[in-house]
Amino acid sequence: MNPKKILFLAIINFLIIESYATTQTIHGRHYKNFYVAPGDIVVVSGDLYFDSDYSHNGQNYSSNGSSPHSFLIDNGGTLVVQGSLYVDGLVTMISQHGKPNANHPSLPVNVRGNILIQRDLKTNGAINFHSTPQSNLIVLGNIIKTQEVYGGRHGNAAIHNDIIGTDRSHHYLGEHTQIQSSFFHGGGGQTRITPDTKDQIPPIIKNLITTYAPNSQAGVALPVKLVYFKAEVVENSVHLKWETATEINSKLFILQRSSTENEKFKNIEKFKAAGNSNTTIKYEFEDKNVSYGNHIYRLIERDIDGKEQNWTQLIHISSHKNDGRILNVYPIPCKSVLNIELNNLEENDQLDIELIHTGTGQKIPVVHEQESERYHQQLNVREMENGIYVLIVNDNGKSIFKKEIVIQH
Repeated sequence: MNPKKILFLAIINFLIIESYATTQTIHGRHYKNFYVAPGDIVVVSGDLYFDSDYSHNGQNYSSNGSSPHSFLIDNGGTLVVQGSLYVDGLVTMISQHGKPNANHPSLPVNVRGNILIQRDLKTNGAINFHSTPQSNLIVLGNIIKTQEVYGGRHGNAAIHNDIIGTDRSHHYLGEHTQIQSSFFHGGGGQTRITPDTKDQIPPIIKNLITTYAPNSQAGVALPVKLVYFKAEVVENSVHLKWETATEINSKLFILQRSSTENEKFKNIEKFKAAGNSNTTIKYEFEDKNVSYGNHIYRLIERDIDGKEQNWTQLIHISSHKNDGRILNVYPIPCKSVLNIELNNLEENDQLDIELIHTGTGQKIPVVHEQESERYHQQLNVREMENGIYVLIVNDNGKSIFKKEIVIQH
C-alpha cells in the first residue's frame, strides 16, 4: 500500500477515535467481559466485579458498543472505580483423590490505559495480567490477594492463586496502601502519593485524582497547581495576576509585599480560594501607589488543614525623567520585546536609545525588531540576561528620558 495512503488512514483513524471518545458512568456489578475503548473514560459507581465464570447475572460491557471478549482497558482508555475492584480468577476442579493439574487456566486481564481504584484491588484465583509501559495503575486503598481455599461436594475446588503475566505499568499508591500480592509492585516503577512526592506525580494522574477522588488522602496530598503568577507595572501601580489549574482543599490566598531593604513581608490582601476545583480559575489584584524601588511579591496558598505553599515575583518601580515625547514603555517585566511609544517628534529630533546593566554598568547593544517604527520603537531583549537595566533615551546627546526596567525570561 502507498505509504501516504497508510499515513492518511492512520490520521483518519486517530481523528475518529478522538471524535467519539466519551465519558460514561455505569453501576457497579458483576461483569463477564469488560472493554474500555481508546480515549474513553468509564466511571463505575460502586464496586466492580470481573468474573468470567459468573454465568447468572454477569454482564458484558463495552464503552463503544463492540463485543468484548475479556477484560481490556485499551490505549488511552481510563477506568475509574469509585469502590473496590474484585478480579475473580479461574477455578480448576480436581477429584478428591486425583492429582492437581499443573496447567491451570488463567483469567486474562489486559491494561493499556489507566485504572484508578478508590478503594481496594482484590484478586482471587488464577489471573493472567498484562500491562504496557504506557499504562498506569492507581490504587488508593489496599492490594489484597485472597488465600487458597478448598470446597466442593464431590471433591476439592483447588484455586490456583498465582498471578502470572507481565506488569509493566507504573503504580501510584495511597500513602498507607498495603500490598499483599508480590505480583503488583509495578514493573514501570512505584510512587506513593504524599505531600513530599507531589512534584513527582504526572499531570494526567493528578487530574484523575483531583477529578474523581478529591477527598481521598491522595487528593488531599496534591496541592493547588498554579499555572502562573505574574506582575506588571503600570506607572506606580502593580497589577498582579495568577491562575490555578486545580485546587484541592484550598482555603485562601494571601498576597504579601516586601522591599529588598526590608525583608519582612506584609499582607496586602486576602482572597477566598475555590476549595475543590478541577477547572482553571483566574485571580487578580491591583496594588496602587507603590513606592519607588525594588519590591518582592509573595503569593501564599493556605489549605483547610493549615498547610501552605508560596510563589514569589520581583518587581521594580522607578521614577523617570520625561520631557513628554515618551508616552509609554512596556511591558515591565519584559521577556522578549520592549515597546517604547513616542509622540510629538520633530523633524530634527535625533533620538538614541541606550540600555545600561545596573549591576555591572555595562552598556548593552540595542537590537531593534524589524517592525520597529519612528513612533513605536521595539527592542529585542530575548538574548539579554535577567536583571535590572536603565533605559536611556537621548536627543542629540542630551538625556531626555530615564527609566529602570526588569528583564525576566
